[in-house]
Amino acid sequence: MPVRVERETEPETETERIERKILEAQPTDRRERPSGAGPAAAARPASLDPLVKEIEDILSADLGPMYRTMSPSQQRVFRVEGERTAAAVRRLLEQAKLKVKTILDLIRRWLRLIPGVSKFFLEQEAKIKTDRVLAVRDRLHHR
Repeated sequence: MPVRVERETEPETETERIERKILEAQPTDRRERPSGAGPAAAARPASLDPLVKEIEDILSADLGPMYRTMSPSQQRVFRVEGERTAAAVRRLLEQAKLKVKTILDLIRRWLRLIPGVSKFFLEQEAKIKTDRVLAVRDRLHHR
C-alpha cells in the first residue's frame, strides 16, 4: 500500500507577509490592473509625484557612503526596492487609518538589503525614517 505524504505548508516569509498587508490595505479598485499594465507601468507615474520624491529623499538620507560601497548590481536592486518602498509608503499615507507598523516594516525590510548592516543601526534608521515620513504626512494633513 503506497504511503501518502502530505506536505506541510511553509510559513509565510516576512516579505510575503508585508506585501500581503500592502495589498490588503489598498482599495480594491487599485488591486485590479488592466492586463497590459505591469509593475513598471504602475511605478512610472508615482515617480512624478512630488510626495513620492520627498519620501525617497527621506529614505535615502545618510545612506550615501553605504550605497557607494555596494556593487553596481546591489546598488540597482537597492535603488529599485527603495522606489517600490517609497511608492508603497505613499499609498499607505493616503489611507484614512495610518498603519505605522506597516510603514516601519517596509523601511526595515528595505534597509536589510544593505550588506553587513548592524541590527541596531537598522532599527534606529528605520525608526528615524518612519518618524520623518510621519512628519511629512502631518504637515500635509494640517494645511
